[in-house]
Order: sequence, then C-alpha cells, then structure tokens
Amino acid sequence: KPGQSVALLVNSPWRNAGYYTQPDVVLVAADLCLKAGAKEVICLHSANQEYWDRGKLASRYKQVIDGLKFGTEKILTDIPAGVSLKKAEITRELKEADVFISIPVAKHHAGCIFSGNLKGMMGASSSVTNRSMHSPTGEYTYDEEEFLAQCIADLSLVRKPDLCIMDATVCS
Repeated sequence: KPGQSVALLVNSPWRNAGYYTQPDVVLVAADLCLKAGAKEVICLHSANQEYWDRGKLASRYKQVIDGLKFGTEKILTDIPAGVSLKKAEITRELKEADVFISIPVAKHHAGCIFSGNLKGMMGASSSVTNRSMHSPTGEYTYDEEEFLAQCIADLSLVRKPDLCIMDATVCS
C-alpha cells in the first residue's frame, strides 16, 4: 500500500554468477515497489555499487539505487517456537518494515542441498547467529545437516515474507 516501508532480502555478497541474486531482478522489484507508492525500500543486506554494476540495468535504475536504504543494525530477537534456535541476531528492519519481500537465488548448498527462501533468511541474521546454526556445539561444519535444517526452519519463524521472488536466471 502507498506509504509503506518495504524490506528486500537479497543474496548479494557473492561474486560468482549463480551464487547471488541478479541485481536486475532486485532493481526491477524495488522500482515496482516505489512506483506502487512505497515510502522507502530497504535492502536488509548491504550491497555496493560493484554488485549493481554486475547487471545490465544499473545506469537505467541509478535513481532507484541511490534511493535504497540498507539494514543498519542487528538486534537480538527471541524465537519462542524455535526447536533448536531460540534466539537470533537479525537486521532490525526485518521486524520493522511494513512489507517483507524475499528475493533469493536458487542454488545448491553443501549443508542443506538447496538454498532458497528458507535458507536465504540467513542473510538477515548476523554471522555469529549463522555460525551457531551449523552445529549444537557452535562448530562451523556441514556434518550436522539436521541441526542446520532445523535452525533454518526456526529462523523462518522470525518473520514470513509477504512476497517471495525466486531468482532462477542462473542456477548453480
């Protein structure tokens, strides 16, 4: 609705094609939100100009890029219904935005086979939280697949997206 804030969760920090959400997909989604009257569009994970330049539309959507805001701080939030993950540090704007749109990339993941909307939620949580999700002891490993999968499911309880857009333009 006009006047609402929109939070976008995109997979942006990687360099290899197929590992990150195509910037053009994000720019078109952000532009559509603004044209619908969004008061602001916030990317929950920061993205630098190099990320936007990987797409073909960066110059055309320069005004959109310049107007984007980015998640600022992590807050600790309880997950009362979580089975393995009871607390998580998440980007504050995930809880505060009026609308939450998840735009993950479809890709393989060593620890949970497929990375999509659920796994993509790790982009809204801190690296400390993400590392703790890999094993009950806090060891960073992919040997505890069931624990990781449960933590990913628990993290999704923080907030469900209002809209999910899966980028499957390049799959890895």
